[in-house]
Amino acid sequence: TGSGKIIIGNEGNESITNPSITGAVRGQPADIYLHSGIITPTTGKGISGRNNITITGGYIKSSVNDYLVIGSTSASVITITGGVIEQTGRSEAVTTGNETEGKIIISGGKIIGNSYAAVNNKKGETIITGGEIAGENGIRSENGITKVSGGTITGTNYGIYTSTGNVEISGRAEITGQVGVYIADTGNVIVRENPVITGTSYMSIGINAGTGEITGGIITGETYGVSATGSVTIGDNSNEVSVTTPRIQGKQAGIIVNSNIKEFNFYDGILIGIDSISGIDEPTAVADGYCVENGTETIDGVEYETAYLATKNYE
Repeated sequence: TGSGKIIIGNEGNESITNPSITGAVRGQPADIYLHSGIITPTTGKGISGRNNITITGGYIKSSVNDYLVIGSTSASVITITGGVIEQTGRSEAVTTGNETEGKIIISGGKIIGNSYAAVNNKKGETIITGGEIAGENGIRSENGITKVSGGTITGTNYGIYTSTGNVEISGRAEITGQVGVYIADTGNVIVRENPVITGTSYMSIGINAGTGEITGGIITGETYGVSATGSVTIGDNSNEVSVTTPRIQGKQAGIIVNSNIKEFNFYDGILIGIDSISGIDEPTAVADGYCVENGTETIDGVEYETAYLATKNYE
């Protein structure tokens, strides 16, 4: 269609109520709204266009390889508040154009991707406040901005993956993957408030050449809580020292850092593992007047070493 709107479902004056569509819906450059009904593409993309796409309900399922289920080809906005979007073929479920700076906003619904990523926004901004997202990689962004403050994100490989992008995780978001969050290159990750991030096979958070700032959350990895080669700061040096938050745990080490790490600052929280800190003897910096203290904690019958900050004894 040309400019205007395509409304599918039980809202709007020119709507198709509770349809079952076998094929594709394309707006060039119309806005597209899906409120109810079933869409099953047989070739190509399920819903696509150059303007905004809004999904509040309905069910879109594709098994078409190499074509996404929902996608925009320009710097537009994809908004998802409900419905089910499922890709069982070899492609993403929801994506923006590879060279555009579009925005994806998810506050509800269920998004299921079979391979690569359930949600892929290469250069744009992805904002997630709710909903369920699952795929080979839950969220993938090469160099965009990803903000997660709610919902559940599950990846069979990575919960969230970025190369040179920025990731901010807050609220009560739940993120799970073999690696929960992975910064592959010079990207950045900020974790605050009360999210739960889990690495089921390796680390919960992996930081390659980039930076990490972790001031809150429960961060648990099968091997390491955090693995860092770039720069990482645990806690906030401007507040009263906490010995409980953030909680970072790995069976082998709470945090493992490369011996050539640029910076490892430890201001709050507790690190738990067979080795609480591995790779170096001491952090680069701790809160003024404090030093690293070690203790033990027994979890599921296994005794682990803990590291936290205690007031320095000057005597």
